[in-house]
Amino acid sequence: MLDELYLQMTHDFEHRVAFHRALIPSAVRATYGEPAWGLNDRRNLYVYVDTPQPCIFLGAPTEPSVEQNLGQHEFGHFLHYKSKKIVKGVTDPVFMKLMERLRPKVTVQSTDFVRTAHNWSVNLSRSLENEQFGCFFDLVGALTLGKVGGGHSQEYYNEGNNAAMEVFAHGYCASVCGNPYIEQCFPLLTRWMRTQLCMQAEKSISMD
Repeated sequence: MLDELYLQMTHDFEHRVAFHRALIPSAVRATYGEPAWGLNDRRNLYVYVDTPQPCIFLGAPTEPSVEQNLGQHEFGHFLHYKSKKIVKGVTDPVFMKLMERLRPKVTVQSTDFVRTAHNWSVNLSRSLENEQFGCFFDLVGALTLGKVGGGHSQEYYNEGNNAAMEVFAHGYCASVCGNPYIEQCFPLLTRWMRTQLCMQAEKSISMD
């Protein structure tokens, strides 16, 4: 079913929505929209907006495994708003403690990964490996408020609780899709997501 939907989705927005809803059961309650920017802007493939109404915007189509990663990341933003784990200006204290435990894990090993990122940073092709490294790169940026890593500007990471939102969304995506970079350097994050959120998402989170 997913292969059939993918074959059609590059030509039909509704099939792209069906593709993501098939990948993410809870997403049947999420709203999707087409982006206002040009589809050729591959730096802004996906975005989640919570106001005036929650919506995951789909950007330029790409191959299925990458499409899944991008969709799950933005759905992670949808979840932290709807679960009220993280909303604008307010972060759940338990998640804040988790982030404090993760920050010392930005070790020489993880920064070495970042320092060898030149191939990823100059190659904007959307392979699954590049997408996974990009998620790791952004997660390190969020944990260090842009001092190491990247993906967003330092201004973005330091504004309100944007950094916590990115950590949550990347942790959720990695726990669902898998990410060797994140799982190797930050196993606590994916374990926490799988045990505290993913297994209970349908039971504990109201999407109404």
